[in-house]
Amino acid sequence: MLEYAGWRLKILGRIMGLSKLAYTHISVFILSFCAFAPLSNAEEAKQPIKVSGDSLSYLNGGKTIKAAGNVKVSYQDMTLTCQKAKVNLKENNAIAEGNVVMSDSKETITGDKVEYNFKTHSGKLIDSTFSAPPYYGAAPVIEQKDENTYIAKDGYITTCDPKYPHFMDYTLEAEEMDIYIDEKIVARKVRFKIGKLTLFYFPKYVHYLNDKRMKVKIVPGHKSDWGAFLLTAWDYTLNNRIDGKMHIDYREHRGWAFGPDLYYNLTGKGKGLLRTYYMHERDKRRPIELGGKKKQRYKIQWAHKWDISSTSYFIGEMHKFSDKDFLEDYYYNEDYEYDVSPDSYLMLSKGLPSGTLSIYAKKRTNKFYSGTEYLPRIRFIGREMPISNTNFYIKSNSVFANLNKKTANQNNGQSALRANTKIEFVAPFRVGILNLSPYVGTQQTLYSRAKETDESLIRGALLTGIDLNTKFYHIYDFRSEIFDIDRIRHIVEPHIKMEYISEPTVKNNKIEQFDNIDELARVSRLTFSIDNRFQTKHGGNSKDIMRLYLDSSYLFHSSSGSRLDEATVGFELFPNNYITLDSEFKYDWDKDDWKSARIDSWWHSNIFEIGIGHTYSRDESAQTILQTRFKGIKGITLSSYMRYEFETGEMQEQSYSIVKDLSCWELEISYETKKYESDTLWFILRIKALPDISIRATKSYDASPRTSGK
Repeated sequence: MLEYAGWRLKILGRIMGLSKLAYTHISVFILSFCAFAPLSNAEEAKQPIKVSGDSLSYLNGGKTIKAAGNVKVSYQDMTLTCQKAKVNLKENNAIAEGNVVMSDSKETITGDKVEYNFKTHSGKLIDSTFSAPPYYGAAPVIEQKDENTYIAKDGYITTCDPKYPHFMDYTLEAEEMDIYIDEKIVARKVRFKIGKLTLFYFPKYVHYLNDKRMKVKIVPGHKSDWGAFLLTAWDYTLNNRIDGKMHIDYREHRGWAFGPDLYYNLTGKGKGLLRTYYMHERDKRRPIELGGKKKQRYKIQWAHKWDISSTSYFIGEMHKFSDKDFLEDYYYNEDYEYDVSPDSYLMLSKGLPSGTLSIYAKKRTNKFYSGTEYLPRIRFIGREMPISNTNFYIKSNSVFANLNKKTANQNNGQSALRANTKIEFVAPFRVGILNLSPYVGTQQTLYSRAKETDESLIRGALLTGIDLNTKFYHIYDFRSEIFDIDRIRHIVEPHIKMEYISEPTVKNNKIEQFDNIDELARVSRLTFSIDNRFQTKHGGNSKDIMRLYLDSSYLFHSSSGSRLDEATVGFELFPNNYITLDSEFKYDWDKDDWKSARIDSWWHSNIFEIGIGHTYSRDESAQTILQTRFKGIKGITLSSYMRYEFETGEMQEQSYSIVKDLSCWELEISYETKKYESDTLWFILRIKALPDISIRATKSYDASPRTSGK
């Protein structure tokens, strides 16, 4: 019967993209009379229905009870009150009428009439309303067909409290919905309404209950290079294995564009997606003779992941674009910022008792990118295996590859077959408090051809070194309620590593540089690092409150002589839940100057938050970022973001926003300006309880002349 209580949220909450936690919490109240959870016959005999009222009549030898006036029906932890009721104890059903109120310890539901049969798990609720803040709703007729199937007539759900009506009250309504518990919802004639105005309409809507994506996205706006635009994405479902989104977009200066995204689930064969987008683009601001001709621009992207077993998997990606600027022009935030030239590849990995075997194939699918093709690459990484009954272990890594290095916009490239093997012998042991792991090994690489000749060659080098580490700790009996500290444990972990790689038998300039295997060079280096951590107990678990770490290397007999290499210093501070500090600095000993730095700090309280960050890269950039958020004015949140470049003495980016609480909605007004880009003003109206459901309008314009270039 608790499933019966969950019908309502699973009907409309899932339409709105509610989380499973949300609709589970609400489900108990939606038909609270279903707190009459089905019990075994023995349990039902011990859990009788109790009826009281101003007048009671017993019919059919006491098997039927009629009650009137201040009627109260109790069963388990649920209570039903109404004006009159008829309870058939033999048939296990009840009919309640007149101001029906059903409640348990958490939720309440009201209606005009309730009919329910405890034995068949079927029932009907007429003219009902329910509330479990922040969710409210109603349905004239709700009918349960069997234990797992429900039908609702003309129902709606909202997060607008009916006690405080306002002009932005919204509802999600459907004339009829079929609910299949733990599977799907089929809704017909669905409407999203604000007041009496219908904004969206769906003739038929199918939603699988494990799908939480937003169903409709509509973004109107304006950009200087696009003109006015309207971007839309509409979800669709073909069956329980295939669904996706259809994009239909219009840009004033570029024309129409469209493309479906397809998400599929091949039961037992993995999951994947196919993303497409196509446009017959023409810049309408430019005459044809000045480059305003129409041109086909598109993308096709595919990705698949298949967990074949607990020890093996398959993954693959394919990316095809019409030109190198397509991602930057239309998918800058979604794709381009993360990978400007994504690879197309297939990979199969298999775990074996002796190691891991993988087969990798990579092919250039876009001629305007440079890169190395692997057709294929076969790698075997051996497990660290003991040698007989000795204290020696062997580690191995072997790779065979058919390589083809191509330059952008060229078909021919440098190619070679390469077989590389790296073997190390390790003998770990302990001396007092010290852990030592000396090792010796070799790396041998066979090339089918050298860089400038067709002759094969073998290049090798000797590898040796030792790892040394230990660990100390001390506990200080220090306590502080302000910083939530219950004693402090100080942990110190020093680590020293000495590594040596002999001069390779063949120099790098004789070999085509395909990847990092070909970068092998003579190294003689001593690396020292120390990690200091201060911990305390928090909620029964250890929690870092401060960390200081340092590492640096010394190079012996390098090309510029023996010298100290780069040093890294890091400091982290987490004294409580309101203050954080994270920093890292790199120092170049050779140039006696800082190479880079990063500092991020954040402080927040109930009404005010501020974050300050600074990044520095020598001879390139020095930027400071300031973020603030203020909630001191009732119903209003103010935010700002600023990024300043000290190298040029110019503000690179600014944004300011104000968010106004409109009961169940939020209105956000934001302004953003970036150097060399159009200024942007946008308005976003979102449902507070369901932030994925929003109405957004954007405007961008050139506020002032700018110097060209980026």
